[in-house]
Amino acid sequence: MTTANSDNKDRTAELVSELIRTHGPRLERLITKIVRDADAAQHILQETYLHLYTRLRDVSATPVVNAKAYLFNAAFTNAFDQLRARKRREGAGLGVVTDEAAATNIPDRSPGPQKIALVQEAMQQLSDLVDALPRKQRRVFVLGKVHGLARRDIAADLGISEVAVDKAMTRALATLRIRLAELGIESVLALEDPLGQ
Repeated sequence: MTTANSDNKDRTAELVSELIRTHGPRLERLITKIVRDADAAQHILQETYLHLYTRLRDVSATPVVNAKAYLFNAAFTNAFDQLRARKRREGAGLGVVTDEAAATNIPDRSPGPQKIALVQEAMQQLSDLVDALPRKQRRVFVLGKVHGLARRDIAADLGISEVAVDKAMTRALATLRIRLAELGIESVLALEDPLGQ
């Protein structure tokens, strides 16, 4: 191995280590919030760190201009990919009371099978619509509306300005409103003003 390659490898390792020290704890909290599984979040982050290290060392690839933004984008992409894969595997399950004694003491106020089927179908359509949004709009929408992150946190995590977050959220909400109305299920989700998080 040449000295130049060794120096590049050392600099890359130092950069990734610094990113992990600086942003790792926050990124771990965010990814855990998204996937709702600490072990899965750890696995996602380890894969992301390895991918970033490999990507930074690849001299034939387009240079990474903002390593922090690249790290957060890669982690979010991996988390959302895992959620989609989990959704495909598990399907849309409903919670069921399994304790027979507890079930007998609770009045049955659950919706009937027809209502459940309609809501499941509407939620699946909404999920498909969100998945079909352009990448930045989808990420901004999910982080803001699903996970409740503030605009400044979304901006920092995605490496974009707060104005860009507002524009992406506005476009995502407008697109979803139109698509939901076209499907006749606009009442499933009350889409609010993008700044009213």
